[in-house]
Amino acid sequence: MKTLLETVATAQLPTVQTPELSPLTDALKAIHGQSIAAILLYGSCKKSMAPSEGLIDLCVLLKNYNALPGFVGPVLNRALPPNVYFLRSGNLQSKYAVISLDQFEKRVASKFDHYFWARFSQPFTVLHTDSAEVAERIQKAQIQALATFYSELRQKGMMTDDPLAFWSQGLRLTYACDLRPEPPDHANRLVTQHSTFWVNATEALDAQFPEKGLYSLACRLRWQLRPVYGKLLNLLRLLKAAGTFSNGMDYIAWKIGRHSGVHFEPSPWMNRFPRIAGLTMAWRLWRQGGFR
Repeated sequence: MKTLLETVATAQLPTVQTPELSPLTDALKAIHGQSIAAILLYGSCKKSMAPSEGLIDLCVLLKNYNALPGFVGPVLNRALPPNVYFLRSGNLQSKYAVISLDQFEKRVASKFDHYFWARFSQPFTVLHTDSAEVAERIQKAQIQALATFYSELRQKGMMTDDPLAFWSQGLRLTYACDLRPEPPDHANRLVTQHSTFWVNATEALDAQFPEKGLYSLACRLRWQLRPVYGKLLNLLRLLKAAGTFSNGMDYIAWKIGRHSGVHFEPSPWMNRFPRIAGLTMAWRLWRQGGFR
């Protein structure tokens, strides 16, 4: 049986299927310089051989927030990470999240906010690290994300007899806590694409937590409340992104329309004053069923 460390260390390595993204990583290094601790590739373009056709999801882990411009950006990132920015280099375009490595390590262990452990328990690729120490910290962070996710599902009363079904159901539960309705088979496809990873991770986690009766009333309460406060946090992150993207309101409208089917065309003044306009758009989209 593979250990959890062996499982995540292998999954984080680039493979022959990892798209060539050096124009983006070089651009990020030019923007953030020596503050970058690591760059991670996750999401649907992780194994895409035609990345120019999509919006690539990257996560930039910083040593600190000193390289972020202005005063508001660092404050917002500390209060509700991550800040999200848009980057285009050549024929590649990316939506990249920014968070400090220290904060990343704390957030994958946070039972309150599922944003990080739901995303970064899934396989991701480490495109760049500053040092072997940073690489080791990222491996341990993914192990913590898996352990947090696993624990939250087990304490809810879910069992692990079928690892793929266990994680598929877990991902569907987290989708219900976001402003991101997904097709019914989306979670199944994500888990099936990396079936060996999920099976190995589950075997290692089951060995660490052999007890069957992990039911927790506090955990059940968190899952009941998570669809409410999870959607609120998701909305706040979208409103933040409206201020960090060029034409940010167009991005938010596209994002909500893609996930919910409810479409909204921002006016020019909304892109000029995105954070104020975001509240207006949120209200109109909520009335149309854009947030479910």
